[in-house]
Amino acid sequence: MVAAARDWAAQGAQRLRQALGGAADAAAEAYPGREERRESGEARTGAGARWAEWAGVAALSFVALAVRVSNLELIPPGFQNDEGEFAFQALAVARGEDWPGAWTSAALGSPAGMTYPQALLFRLLEPSVAAVRMPSALLGAAAVPAAYFLMRQLFSM
Repeated sequence: MVAAARDWAAQGAQRLRQALGGAADAAAEAYPGREERRESGEARTGAGARWAEWAGVAALSFVALAVRVSNLELIPPGFQNDEGEFAFQALAVARGEDWPGAWTSAALGSPAGMTYPQALLFRLLEPSVAAVRMPSALLGAAAVPAAYFLMRQLFSM
């Protein structure tokens, strides 16, 4: 799949070069060696560049986590209907009263993906609005580095 995406990107770049004509050649001359680095799969070399990349991703991930986790009880304001239904389902799982499987009866038969992490947090902590919202916040924060490394792999420069 990655090879197909790279082929598709190469075809698009070739069509763009044809459409731009001489402007693409002028840009290639302005940045010598860029095509060779792209073909070899390395945009930057050295441990310092790799360390800086990892540090940047870690810092961005930390900021994403801090933004998502701060004031979980208050932001967004109010406790929404679906949050309450999933919280009751998770509370039943935490108490051992229910085991919904892949689909819950909450919210007209939604997937039970968040029910189990919420139930685990209910067992570890006390049931609260923050415990209901915490799994979503953690997954949202984890999506930031995952998306970065996926895009880096797909569009390696």
